[in-house]
Amino acid sequence: MTTCQPSHPPVAVDPDLIREEMPQAMQEARRCLLYRNAPGPGFNSPSRKLPVYADGTARSGKLDSERDMERLVTLEEALIALERFPGYGLGFALGPSDKPGEVWQGVDFDKVSQHPELLPLLDMAPGYREKSPSGDGYHIIGRGAPFAALGSNKTGIEAYCGGRFFTFTGEAIGGGVFRPGAYVAGGAPPLFLVKTPRGGGGPPPPPPPP
Repeated sequence: MTTCQPSHPPVAVDPDLIREEMPQAMQEARRCLLYRNAPGPGFNSPSRKLPVYADGTARSGKLDSERDMERLVTLEEALIALERFPGYGLGFALGPSDKPGEVWQGVDFDKVSQHPELLPLLDMAPGYREKSPSGDGYHIIGRGAPFAALGSNKTGIEAYCGGRFFTFTGEAIGGGVFRPGAYVAGGAPPLFLVKTPRGGGGPPPPPPPP
């Protein structure tokens, strides 16, 4: 008989810390949701982070459709929902913003203990930066022009401007709502090759000014 690895609960967030560290534009954006952890699909599989709307139902259907976006909430609404669903975590959905031509976008640095070469790139990165729930990675979130996404690969870096959500801890290491997409598409991180996801990701923006 095979079993899955046990699921570990999401990192509990401190509402006061979140309000202090999360850029105001992100707090006001209706892009927040919750998530819960669930066992992986097979033997020895890691747990999965499943997105959940603030009413407790699983996020489903076409992402960033009108129906989906109507169910995403502001930070304050998400914090209220966390009180109703103890053991859940806070997430931020990447995708459309209220700024024409701009989307919420993110870069994920994973397993930095295995990729020490990523740390200088992290220091260069624009956007809001914080530790991920694992304690061994970092998330960068910002807003800017769409770019071609970088999916899972061996470098430890992924980058998206939609179709994903990032867990949110509030353990900030600095930054504000800048444009990480320009950093990705401009070639600042020389370790990876940007790939276009299924359905495209929009044209890359020009490199950031020196």
